Amino acid sequence: MVLVMVGLGLTGGFIAGLLGIGGGIIMLPLMLYIPPVFGLPALGIKDAAALTVVQSLFASLSGVIAHRRRGRVDWKLAAYLGLSGAAASLAGSWGSSFVHSDVILIVFAILSVTAAVLMFISPIERDGDSEKFSKALAVVGGLCIGGAAGIVGQGGAFLYVPLMIHLLKIPTRVALGSSLVISALTGFAGFLGRAGTGQIDYFLAGALIIGAIPAAQLGGWLSSRLHVTVLRRILGIIISITAFRMLVGITTWFTAGYIVLGIILIALVIRFCQKKSSNSSFLTEKNM
Repeated sequence: MVLVMVGLGLTGGFIAGLLGIGGGIIMLPLMLYIPPVFGLPALGIKDAAALTVVQSLFASLSGVIAHRRRGRVDWKLAAYLGLSGAAASLAGSWGSSFVHSDVILIVFAILSVTAAVLMFISPIERDGDSEKFSKALAVVGGLCIGGAAGIVGQGGAFLYVPLMIHLLKIPTRVALGSSLVISALTGFAGFLGRAGTGQIDYFLAGALIIGAIPAAQLGGWLSSRLHVTVLRRILGIIISITAFRMLVGITTWFTAGYIVLGIILIALVIRFCQKKSSNSSFLTEKNM
């Protein structure tokens, strides 16, 4: 089991550095389905989610170092999204011990499908560093994503990246680097919540960390050498595969209704925010 955890840590860490996410989006299903392949006992959803929080935290910290060296971290943006997300993640992580496992899986599926769709929609890229962004939208987005991510056991970066790119209009490379800071903040909050409720196996968590830290550095190096469109497509494909696998495992007519309803509501909120952002930009240009 230790060797399997080191291997999973390497995988999650590399993805974290490459795509600016903590790696939780793929780590949760891998922890659920990979150990039985090697004849090992299957981890429960709550045990896997707790380990995912630890892996995401340390992979994100290592990835931040790699992206910071290349000037691709906006600390102001990360503070607004990360601090609000961390507070909500702490609450969600603590409350996860009272949430039924099926509810956790449904939330995970809704977030995964929504994020996958957004990553295949090409935004208008801006050159240079991030400029002005809606601080109110950043805080609200951080609260919503952080709370849901805390329940599921994710840093939430796989949703923060689409939020920054499509709603806050942040350049892709800056969004990827900044999302690792956010993922580290929310991951730390999630770690505190699950540690406080005794949900973490520290022996297996240590094995994950051994693999995650060096792999995140390698992923960060490769990220700087790939085109932003390629990075978005890779992230979209990874999220799509994950979402499909999770949906196959949990979807009944009853749960499918909740998933579809959740995706529709999220799509309507995104559409509303995009209109508000467009109107705000138009008024600013008109006044200038």
